[in-house]
Amino acid sequence: MAEKAAAEGTGEDAAEDGKAAAVPAALDVAKADSVLKPIQALPGIVAHTVGNLVGGATLGAGWAIGKADAKLGKTKLASDSEAFKMGFRAWLYANGIWPTVLCEGGPYGNDFVPLPSDASARCQMLRSTPIVISNHVSYLDTVILPLVLEVPKLVAMAEVKTWPLFGQLCRDMDMIWVDRKDPDSRTAAKEAISEHAQKWERGERPLLVWPEGTTSNGQGIKEFKSGAFAPGKAVRPVVIKYTGDWDPANVNFREDVSPPGAKETSGGAPSDLASSDKVDGESSPSCASKYGDTEWVQQFMGHMVHSCTVLVCKTYQPTKAEQADPELFKSNVHKLMQERLRELNEFVERRKPAKDAKSRTGSFSDSVEKATDELIGNMGRLFDKAGRKFSETSEQLQASVPWLPKFFPEQRSSSEKAGAVPK
Repeated sequence: MAEKAAAEGTGEDAAEDGKAAAVPAALDVAKADSVLKPIQALPGIVAHTVGNLVGGATLGAGWAIGKADAKLGKTKLASDSEAFKMGFRAWLYANGIWPTVLCEGGPYGNDFVPLPSDASARCQMLRSTPIVISNHVSYLDTVILPLVLEVPKLVAMAEVKTWPLFGQLCRDMDMIWVDRKDPDSRTAAKEAISEHAQKWERGERPLLVWPEGTTSNGQGIKEFKSGAFAPGKAVRPVVIKYTGDWDPANVNFREDVSPPGAKETSGGAPSDLASSDKVDGESSPSCASKYGDTEWVQQFMGHMVHSCTVLVCKTYQPTKAEQADPELFKSNVHKLMQERLRELNEFVERRKPAKDAKSRTGSFSDSVEKATDELIGNMGRLFDKAGRKFSETSEQLQASVPWLPKFFPEQRSSSEKAGAVPK
């Protein structure tokens, strides 16, 4: 599963020669907390189905308005349109995906503040480096990070272009395409990353790369590949941590809910997951079982809320030594991101007691009400903008076609009245 996640989302695995390194056993096991039985997942599946209908329609409307904005020259791409971003956000909310986005606010680590609320300041901040790098935990990374990072570019498989709807959406987002059937695809991906970094200018969309080349359980960060660091340009590290009851990590194994005959230590606790046995011919951590996409989808659909925290770190400007040595560059960035992940874990843990206290006082219903209000508010603003856009387009079309107003006598008379000079 982890290898599949890399193939679909990262592009960085195609930028390295040789086989991908195996994920360390300790990072290849998802937690078994809040795992639902099939019957328990039914309410969530129904809610997700309805949410996808509503959210999908809203995303479609935002996409259509974004394409109109691009045609009229108001934005360069449909994905740059605020209407598209509102539709995208509504689709995430409708699927219960609630990201909290923080950034480093002081000169030292562990000083986290919200991203700038001003859209232009936020965009200026997130488009100040040619490359953004992130740890990779879940399939959900590939929809959460593009939204919260102001729609950066991604490296994607060339065959995605032919997929219905999603392929067109990716084309509108100006992806960097790599043909994995080509034996030289690894070299092509590396060259594409380097070319992007060399041509990029401040204010343009950065390239989002997952340098691990595969997914982990988010409890650590596996070794990086060097493709994103070879150009020797500044990078912006990003760390994502999932904070919901269910662990959405796309890894090969999951902790056994009730491991029969689990090995015990002298203290009576299950043995360390880092130790490995053989399961179906593969190296498996003890007290863990194989974990596939079907199970993951069932658990995702069954759980109604998927929360996460995204930390946008400060720009990492490489030294001359790091520019000359990509291995040194990636090693130092890896150490920094490991430290920031540790600090983010501590930050989330410190907030848990307050969150638990609020849930005991009945604020969960308030949170649901607030979430619903935000979703409805996004949809309302989107459809209001759609109405205005339709009206503007209609007026522009009538102005460009002289005979067309004859078919709209009411609109013509009202516009004439509006333009009449009072006596």
